[in-house]
Amino acid sequence: SDRDARLGDIWAVSPAGGPPTRVTQNGTVGGGVFTRQGVKDFFAGTINPNSGQLTISRVRPDGRVTQLWNRSNAFSPVISPSGDSIVARVDQPDGTVRSMIIPAAGGEGRLILGPDDAVTLWSNDGKTMVYTTQVDGVGDIGLFDVANGTTQRLTTTPTLESGAELTPDGKTMLMNRTSPSQRIFSVDLTGLLGGRK
Repeated sequence: SDRDARLGDIWAVSPAGGPPTRVTQNGTVGGGVFTRQGVKDFFAGTINPNSGQLTISRVRPDGRVTQLWNRSNAFSPVISPSGDSIVARVDQPDGTVRSMIIPAAGGEGRLILGPDDAVTLWSNDGKTMVYTTQVDGVGDIGLFDVANGTTQRLTTTPTLESGAELTPDGKTMLMNRTSPSQRIFSVDLTGLLGGRK
């Protein structure tokens, strides 16, 4: 909300109704708010008041806000299952935009994947990320192993695949395939992940 602030703050409203309660007080929220079940902190798109860059900040329930990345534009965070880190799209010095794992406490990030790849979700066990990749203008889906950095493409079709979601046990992935109408497909991941699920 931009109520009573120069740019914006985060307000909470009880599901039961009632007046809103202001959570943040710094007026820099300029993007979405991102949460993950089981993680008490949340993350928000913010605007660096010094540089005007898009940043990602960690917001604690008491309203404390900590910028996680302020070296360049950062956006589209995906939160780890424990909340100890995020993966975000980050502008790089060479002009590309790459995915980086950034600690929730702030600090150096770890570059992952290529410039045409974007993480869309992080598995509940924290071991795997699902990402989309653009090949000849068409989106395909792959898996990224967080520990060793290897990737495995799941789709290589001439149609668009997107919207991947994992079942809670991590054994099956559901996704949309558009050609020319949307269809929902499932992929059994148990054999692909080396039996670790």
